[in-house]
Amino acid sequence: LQLYPNPTNDYVTVDFFELPQNSQVKVFNAQGQLLFDKHIFTVLATRKLIFSTLSWPNGTYQLVWQQDNRMTTRSFQVIR
Repeated sequence: LQLYPNPTNDYVTVDFFELPQNSQVKVFNAQGQLLFDKHIFTVLATRKLIFSTLSWPNGTYQLVWQQDNRMTTRSFQVIR
């Protein structure tokens, strides 16, 4: 799992190195608030997911990807 650009100011691209079928992507802010929640039920043709951070303030965020019994986390920053 790779996130870029990091830091970002507008959008984040999540690049999955394996098929993200039947999985969930969540993003939390530093206070633990859920800001983004996406269920992926089918195979993404490009193995990429792009989401906007335009309305989010500067800070550090935690992305959590859950698939089956596995969980992968990555941190990224929003800086304007």
